Amino acid sequence: MRRLIIVVSFLIQAYPAIDCLLNVDLLIYGLRPAVMLESIPLSGPGFDVGIEEINRDYSDVLRIKHTYISDENHDLSECDDTSAHFDKISNYYYGSLQNHSEVLLILMHLGCTETRVFAQLSREWNILAVSGGLTYSTLRDMNFYPSTLATGPVQLQLYSVMFEKICGTFEWTNVGFAYDTSGVLPWPGMMHDIFTSNGAVRSGRILLQMFAIAPKPDLPDLLNRISYVSRVIFMSGTPILIRKLMIAAWKQNMTSSEYVSL
Repeated sequence: MRRLIIVVSFLIQAYPAIDCLLNVDLLIYGLRPAVMLESIPLSGPGFDVGIEEINRDYSDVLRIKHTYISDENHDLSECDDTSAHFDKISNYYYGSLQNHSEVLLILMHLGCTETRVFAQLSREWNILAVSGGLTYSTLRDMNFYPSTLATGPVQLQLYSVMFEKICGTFEWTNVGFAYDTSGVLPWPGMMHDIFTSNGAVRSGRILLQMFAIAPKPDLPDLLNRISYVSRVIFMSGTPILIRKLMIAAWKQNMTSSEYVSL
């Protein structure tokens, strides 16, 4: 919904005095399985309601039509798949979309890591693109990608700073980190690298206990192993996995004030 507000603000600023109805075709590209909050099944209802309200409130100057570019055959089931299936956007642009000159086309990438192919399509077609994925290279460089708006976090290092400040504030010196190794999302592996390279961890000021979560984990056993070494646990994984983990923790009475889960 935040990205939709950004798009509408752009339209109002860019076309302040249009004397005819502005037709906008919003192509929303993302994952179909609900493996992350930005997945189409979880974020799509927000777009549906938001666009309905926008079309109602700005009916005299603006009309937005949105299309979800994904897959019916589950080709887009993990973040790595998004970079391999941009032909779905190209097929829509060159095949299904007619009268390019009469429609303002906007691309929107909901999540995962950044991909420069997405920004290159935006530059080639001279249309606005909004990238919601993690941004860590040149995606914000206007010389390379003048028509791409990157809304994701700027630096992964921010998470390392946050981790160290939280531990310092509460004087935690022995913490656990449970991370998903299924490969569905890139974040857990990235967070593993960030935490293990943290200065406080490398110097020994914070003892970080690592717990890899297998693709088909035994969650009660995992929680037992965690409880032997720490009462503070950082977690990184899909929303579904984290929910299952917290339900298992509740069943084992590990959601009391004796434990902290982040």
